[in-house]
Amino acid sequence: MSSLPTVEPIVQAQAFIRKQALQAARCKAPSAPTRSTYLRTNDGIYQSLIAVLKHLRQDVTALSLAFSGKSVTVDAALAQLTKVTDHVGRLVACVIALPAEGCLIQEWRQDVAEIVDRIDKYYKALVAHCDNPVDQQASTSTSTPPPAPYLVHTSSVWAAIDKMLRSSSKDEPSAIKKSWKQDEELVNDALGEFKDLLEEDEGVGEDEGLNEHNEWAELEKKLNGGGDLSEGEMQRVRKLDTVVRLIVALHKRFSTRFLDIPELLALPDQLNLSHAISESFDACVASLYPPQNTGELRDAAQSMIDDATRMCRLSLEQAELAQKTEESSLVEKLEGLHLAEGTDEGKPFDKDVKWLTFWLEQIEKASRTWKGQDA
Repeated sequence: MSSLPTVEPIVQAQAFIRKQALQAARCKAPSAPTRSTYLRTNDGIYQSLIAVLKHLRQDVTALSLAFSGKSVTVDAALAQLTKVTDHVGRLVACVIALPAEGCLIQEWRQDVAEIVDRIDKYYKALVAHCDNPVDQQASTSTSTPPPAPYLVHTSSVWAAIDKMLRSSSKDEPSAIKKSWKQDEELVNDALGEFKDLLEEDEGVGEDEGLNEHNEWAELEKKLNGGGDLSEGEMQRVRKLDTVVRLIVALHKRFSTRFLDIPELLALPDQLNLSHAISESFDACVASLYPPQNTGELRDAAQSMIDDATRMCRLSLEQAELAQKTEESSLVEKLEGLHLAEGTDEGKPFDKDVKWLTFWLEQIEKASRTWKGQDA
């Protein structure tokens, strides 16, 4: 087997990437997104990120080949090690170049931290290989020998890089949508549990004993605190049905419309309320499992309603402000064209104002019904 690099250069490279990782973590304290970060374009930084990731993947591959080859010189292996370490520094620089506010820097920082952590473990495997190289030809076993540990870690680094190449957001709006989508998934999971609770009083078919899904539902029910819902408990579930569906509709409205319209966004408050809704929604559904504690249930339901109502009121205020701003701009343009009498076109964002106003009316009715009928 050809001679391998000494341990010292790899240890030095390890120390460098760890320092780079700390620099990325401490350079800026990330905060919530603002309107300015939403509107800022980061095309240049994103393109640099993608290019660095591709080069880094190639360099890691070449470094592993250098260690596994029989004719590669020590200098060639060390040259590849230098390239990998250099591209780790460039990767961290892409994160540092982003503004401190927003979801994008938090997302990139998390993905880069995962890549650096895996490269650190990869370097450890290379050090171990230099100390005690595995000579594949020395094996007397007729079975295929397992791959060297550093090759396994090579695949791990590839996976982390490929994930960031495939799923990294290119700008702040995309990162906000991804964060909102994560909240939406939590809301949808809780909604699924809520629907299951509603269907409990409908009974099951003749195949009850043969249906493994029923067995799993029964186990889940026991894990959540008890057996079947009593009639009174089921009534409390039913009374929340309208409230739950209204809140789901409001949260979904953002992902289908509002998040694409900067004028309708009041950041970071709306995103913070999205996080709060996903948590309070889940807590409310959890409180519906038997045995129910009516005090905890009332508090959880009210917290969920309050979070959603605050989001709607805030969004309505923002929509009305955007509407007035657009109207003023339109009037100025019409006056410039001597058409100040107006047009037959509807007001800008009129549908959004009406939708949010209607939602507030409905949640207030549903909330009064819930409070008035709660047993």
